Amino acid sequence: MDRSRKLRLAAAALGFGTLIATAAWALPYPRDNQQVSLIYFSDASHAGVVGGYSYGNCWDSERWGEQTRYFSISYAYCNRDPY
Repeated sequence: MDRSRKLRLAAAALGFGTLIATAAWALPYPRDNQQVSLIYFSDASHAGVVGGYSYGNCWDSERWGEQTRYFSISYAYCNRDPY
C-alpha cells in the first residue's frame, strides 16, 4: 500500500470516528410541551449527584454543577396552551 493511500485511509477513519463520537453525545431534542432533564453522577453507581441540565419548551433552561459521562435522562410534559 502506498503512502498516499495510507494517509487517505487514516484521514477517512479519523473523520468517521469523529462523526460517531459527535453523534453519540448528541442530546435529545425536546418535543412540543416537553422538558428534558439530565442528572449527572460522579461514577457508574449513580450514587452521588454532581450536576444537572434541564432544557426544553416548558420552562427556562438551567445548568448547574459538573457534567460527567454518567447521567440519567427524564422527560416532563407541560401544558403551554395560553387559553
